[in-house]
Amino acid sequence: MVREFPRVRGDAAENGALMPPKNPTVRQSDADETLKCGDCGLSFVFTRGEQAFFEEMGFKRPRRCRECRQALRELARPRVS
Repeated sequence: MVREFPRVRGDAAENGALMPPKNPTVRQSDADETLKCGDCGLSFVFTRGEQAFFEEMGFKRPRRCRECRQALRELARPRVS
C-alpha cells in the first residue's frame, strides 16, 4: 500500500496524520525582514508571506537570495550533451 504524505498541516490534521513540529528558528514577524545573502552578500527581502510559508512547511530561514539559490540549482542540474 502506497501512502501519500500530506502537503500541508491542515491536510494532515484532517487525516489524523502527525506532522513534525513547526520549526522554531523561523519566527513570523509583523513586517517584511531584510536579510543578507550568505553567498553574494547582498541584502534581500524576506516577505511576511514567505515567512508564513516557511513556517507552515517547517523550513529554516533562507540563507541565500533568490538569484543565488537559482544559480545553485542550475549548477546541480545534470547537463545533457
